[in-house]
Amino acid sequence: MLDYINIKAPILPGESMAGLELYTHIKEYYSLLEKIKVWDKMAMKYVHVSLQTPYHIIYTIKDTLDMVFHALNGKLMKITARKNYSKKKLQGITFR
Repeated sequence: MLDYINIKAPILPGESMAGLELYTHIKEYYSLLEKIKVWDKMAMKYVHVSLQTPYHIIYTIKDTLDMVFHALNGKLMKITARKNYSKKKLQGITFR
């Protein structure tokens, strides 16, 4: 289980970003998402959860990244860097 987002972790297109791995089931991120819920209650604007389509649930974390889960199979299907994600880090993307 992942307990925090690691923005120092390598960005591997099509595989992972910030320690989050694509196609991992949401249950692997329960402890992380629970912390985000608590943080959201305390700092009302840092986390936003939305339904993009009937099948895609998006967690937007502090304008840093989006985690998009498929509602039916529970898997992380997309990770997107947002405006507050480190630009220096985006320059260091690792390609395989």
